Amino acid sequence: MANQWFRLYAEFGSDPKVRTMPDALQIRLVRLFCLRCLGPTERLSPDELQYGLGCGSDEALRETQQAFLDKGFIDSRWRILHWEQRQFASDNSNTRVKRYRDKREAAGLKRGSPMRDPALFERDGNRCIYCLSPLQLCIDHIFPIQLGGTDHYDNLATACKTCNSGKAGRTPEQAGYVIQNKEALERYKRYVTVNNFSDTVTVTVQNRTEQNRTEQNTTEIQGAQNAPSPSPTLPQPASAPAENLFTDPAEHQSSDDDATREDLQFGSALRQVFAYYVSVMQRNRTTYTLTPLRRKKGLARLEEALRMTHGDLTQAIELMKAVIDEVSFSDFHMGRSAKTDGKSYCEWEDHLFRSTEQFEKWVQRYQEAETAQKTRVREPQH
Repeated sequence: MANQWFRLYAEFGSDPKVRTMPDALQIRLVRLFCLRCLGPTERLSPDELQYGLGCGSDEALRETQQAFLDKGFIDSRWRILHWEQRQFASDNSNTRVKRYRDKREAAGLKRGSPMRDPALFERDGNRCIYCLSPLQLCIDHIFPIQLGGTDHYDNLATACKTCNSGKAGRTPEQAGYVIQNKEALERYKRYVTVNNFSDTVTVTVQNRTEQNRTEQNTTEIQGAQNAPSPSPTLPQPASAPAENLFTDPAEHQSSDDDATREDLQFGSALRQVFAYYVSVMQRNRTTYTLTPLRRKKGLARLEEALRMTHGDLTQAIELMKAVIDEVSFSDFHMGRSAKTDGKSYCEWEDHLFRSTEQFEKWVQRYQEAETAQKTRVREPQH
């Protein structure tokens, strides 16, 4: 099965083969790439291609096919040429998973992975232990597997994907990283001592390109604080305690703290989701506002959406929007069913994001609908 994405390079905007086509054909070319992500396009029926590309008639489909043939994008069977350049085999998650499993097996570790254990994220305050960023989180083996590290509780810690990839199979000392989370540092010290790794853990001088990411983040934060607008990926300063960004802003004691929180990316993301809700549900933008209760519920669900999307904030936002869409499709919840007598059940804090169980229910409904839709697209039409 193909990956559910494709590479659209910047040259697409300047390639003469693309730019000389009408806008409608450029859009259809992108749609054709999307169809290819679901499976081989040469297996699609004319009706499926016509629908998928947005062609209004058989003639439009024939003209589109001829244009793509002339440009060298497809062959006569609608097979996209040079598709492998848009989906490298190395990008396949199966390849990465197999490489990781082979590494674990070579190290004598049992099958399975602790990488999705929510208790580990919660233990570390849902922040990277190196730079204290709350974004793009994963689990890191502080003392790497390839050097003899294990899945011991003390050797596992929360890290952002940037720090995790930058550390790249080295100890924090070898990579020039500083563990900012005090509890994680104590666990790490205990782990290397008990396992006699102390001789391996030595501080080495790194070149500038391997500067401790915490120092880089501190510099970025200081610059962002003097700038007219906040950085979109602004982590907390290295000297700040590991504060949980998902607490209720009403609990803050000063308006300055609230303003600071609103400037952080989570506040911006939540406002984006709330604006989408107001638009879809046709609420009055003046009177229906993001109250402290709605903000609290929304932030809690945003945290859960981040875990579901492995720390990808953009995907987390889209997941919450998908839940809003799913509610809007329900005749019962929107008050369109005779059973409700015109009463709707689509309040932000009561019917969408009140609890983890409620949110997971809507996510499940959305995923089931997506699966059904993909199945329908793949089924040949008779």
